[in-house]
Amino acid sequence: MAPPKKTTSPTKKPTAPTGSGKTPRKGGGWKVIGTEGAPAKPKAAPKAAKKPAPKKAAPKPKAEPKPHGRPSIYTPELGDLICRRIAAGETVRAIGRDADMPDESTIRGWALDNKDGFFPQYTRAVQIRAGVWAEEIIEIADDGSNDTYTDPNTGMERTNAEVVARSRLRVDTRKWMLSKVLPKVYGDKLDLNHGVQPENPLASMLQRIAGTGLPVIKENGE
Repeated sequence: MAPPKKTTSPTKKPTAPTGSGKTPRKGGGWKVIGTEGAPAKPKAAPKAAKKPAPKKAAPKPKAEPKPHGRPSIYTPELGDLICRRIAAGETVRAIGRDADMPDESTIRGWALDNKDGFFPQYTRAVQIRAGVWAEEIIEIADDGSNDTYTDPNTGMERTNAEVVARSRLRVDTRKWMLSKVLPKVYGDKLDLNHGVQPENPLASMLQRIAGTGLPVIKENGE
């Protein structure tokens, strides 16, 4: 019996690679052609999240420009403020030392020129200040807290002559000022006629006698 003939299967021609660079393998697999050793494409870095834009600060209100130097133009408001400080007990010299107030000479010049009726208001403020001085005299006289001290050597209580003398000077100064500012109220001499010139008592008596027809006897006996 003759042996069976061997049959050879026809060889399959390799198919052309597809557009993806892969060829089919035996058994249904795919082989990548021409991509071995090719550098891998770098992955794109993830985009950083955008930071929120900082909020713009609200614009600060512009400050009003401050006037340079001392005020030298009179206004009713400024005059009223000066008079109120005088009536509270301050002196014009003390007010003039403030950087935001007119100079002492300017204030006195306004009073001298009666700037917009400033002089009567200024005079009234000075008179009211005299009342403050009168009250200060009482407070100074009644305050004896520092009139004495304890001698550290002997432990005895002694009079502080310097404090007493200083208090006396403060009282006398205010008394003198009161007698000049309000002489009718705080003057040393009591005017019973309220400023009116009193009549001459001798002349008044002679006029009354002459009106009655009685003889007038003179000093020389005539």
